[in-house]
Amino acid sequence: MALFLGLPPLCSLPPEILDNIAFHLSCPHLVGIPVSLTPLLQSCRSIYSKLSSSTALHPRIFKYKFSFSAISRRSFSPRSSDYLFQLQLYTRVLQDVRIRAQNGNVGDPEPESEDMSIEDLMWALWMMCLEDDGCNRIQMDSVGAYRWVEQYVRQRLHLGSENTNGWPIDNAVNACALHVLWYLTTKDRLLAESVESRDDLAHLLLPLVSAPFRYASAFSPPNHFHLPLEPSKHDDVQDNVNSIPTHGPYPIYLSAVNRTWRHYLYSRRVPLTVPLITEAAKLLYSARRELFRMPVVHEFPRDRAEWVERFKASFRAEHGRDPYFWEIQRESGPTQDDFLEMNEGLLGGEAVPCLPEPQNRKTWGKGGGTALTPLPTVVTDDTDDTRILEIDESGASSRNWDKDWARLRSCLDCFGDEESSGSSLPHSNCTQSRGVYTLGEMSGLWFGKLYFTSENHFEALLNTADRPLEFAEANVGSVPVYMRLREHVSDDPKNVVEAGEMGCGWFPEGTDYTVADDGVEVTVPESADSREQKRYWYRTHQPGPDVDVESCGICDREDDADHEIGSEEEEDDDDLLLPTRPQSHGTQDVVLTGSTDERHGKAWYHYTFHGRVRSWDGCVGLLRVPRDPTKGRLLFYGHLVGGGKTFVGNWRVASHDPNIPAYEGAFIMGKKEEFQ
Repeated sequence: MALFLGLPPLCSLPPEILDNIAFHLSCPHLVGIPVSLTPLLQSCRSIYSKLSSSTALHPRIFKYKFSFSAISRRSFSPRSSDYLFQLQLYTRVLQDVRIRAQNGNVGDPEPESEDMSIEDLMWALWMMCLEDDGCNRIQMDSVGAYRWVEQYVRQRLHLGSENTNGWPIDNAVNACALHVLWYLTTKDRLLAESVESRDDLAHLLLPLVSAPFRYASAFSPPNHFHLPLEPSKHDDVQDNVNSIPTHGPYPIYLSAVNRTWRHYLYSRRVPLTVPLITEAAKLLYSARRELFRMPVVHEFPRDRAEWVERFKASFRAEHGRDPYFWEIQRESGPTQDDFLEMNEGLLGGEAVPCLPEPQNRKTWGKGGGTALTPLPTVVTDDTDDTRILEIDESGASSRNWDKDWARLRSCLDCFGDEESSGSSLPHSNCTQSRGVYTLGEMSGLWFGKLYFTSENHFEALLNTADRPLEFAEANVGSVPVYMRLREHVSDDPKNVVEAGEMGCGWFPEGTDYTVADDGVEVTVPESADSREQKRYWYRTHQPGPDVDVESCGICDREDDADHEIGSEEEEDDDDLLLPTRPQSHGTQDVVLTGSTDERHGKAWYHYTFHGRVRSWDGCVGLLRVPRDPTKGRLLFYGHLVGGGKTFVGNWRVASHDPNIPAYEGAFIMGKKEEFQ
């Protein structure tokens, strides 16, 4: 006993050592929910006082267990009390999810229960995804979050649809559930699904993918290029909204009142809009369908050279002469190589193994389609590869979701009522100051699929209030889409093309484009508003000199000021807004031009593209123009998600009235990485 009498009691230890003991008690392992410190805090008044007043303990625990770079980069530098708040929130969320996953409970708690609601859980999980540098995903996986969210989607996505004619409801809990499910989706999880299970989930998602007249595919309809609209014009806009007896108002203007959350994040009340449910539904649906590779029909020519020889032989047999060069050039059709290239690009290049021919891989590049969220890099125990010792967060992969976060923060109300919506972002024509688009992201080669139903089936859906019982994938088809784009920018507010109709790619009707190596000249014809022809020069964006989110000196300096302000704000402010970037004077307008590469045009037909980037939300609008003017034009509009490698949205027949539903469907494209 005498040996122990000389040891100092725990409560007499210096605060730094006590902090260290508390940290290791709370965090015996990297993966797993932090162990509660309540027993230690209750052991002694002195210990409670020292640990409660520590400014280092809770940030250390949080940064060990969870990702932390996003909040400082996007908004402000949290204090110790902010980290404690978020640590308690995420710990409670993971505890609830673990219990629910074990019990198979996907329902809301009883009214008198203190358990978190399903909506609050889904919101918190989505915040963890948006802030994830690696740790958050590992912690969510450790409690079975994917399994639980998937169970919710399969059992309750259509909850309440009996009151909406069988259609799933676009609400916060469903939207967040689908986004979390998408973020946590891996190739192994897709392959582990049985064919029946995969088809069942696709069937649940199909209404959200195939009914653009009922569900919004953008935070504001593509009818408008300049946003936000003035609040005084609300009534004028509503006068142009058509009431479709079967499905409701169209175009679809999302209500800021019904879709603005004011949850607490790092002890601050943060207004956020609900993410687009259709965006996640398309990603989940397309990922499952890209597991099926297109069959390579061996009756097709093996490559383009064989295709040409077959065409010449067929032409000679029919016309008694060899075809002219232009007669060969105007024809198109796929070869076996074209199908192989398409299959290799599915699921971000992960659907099938790369072909052994290195020359094909170099020509085709890698990626495309629906790319899954990359898994974090981890270090495991040498004796137990299931035990994670370290998670590499040095790359701050949450940067890939900064633009998705910015849209949730700043696109609360397209009518610009920023005070009521809680947004402190000023209206700017600069996409970079809003953080919703990064220059250079659309430049390059894109590949994906366009999903469609027959026009008759689409009209039947539009004209019928009830969701058909036979609403199945048998009515859905897909075709490949390739495009190579270049970005052109204007930094001069006086050198910006006026806005036009969405059916013209947001350009005035009759606009002409002359593309050069260093830029594009946009020529706007005479109109009722202008009696003279106008010309605008947009320089081609090159990496480096252009102002973007990362390099804008104005934004960087203001960010530093934001961080300082955020660290000094009072905790008791009941409605404290996260600081946001002020107006920058960088790029004022982004114009896109492009076409199909020659080899893709010969396989899937030749098209040109032109369009713009909407500065309010980073929505990309592209008009696809076929080489044959008798074929129809399509407008593609949508957003880049998860780091600018995936372009998801809708295509729509461009010639129709923008204020009424037109033949429309979903598309998803991925950016290909080309080998030098």
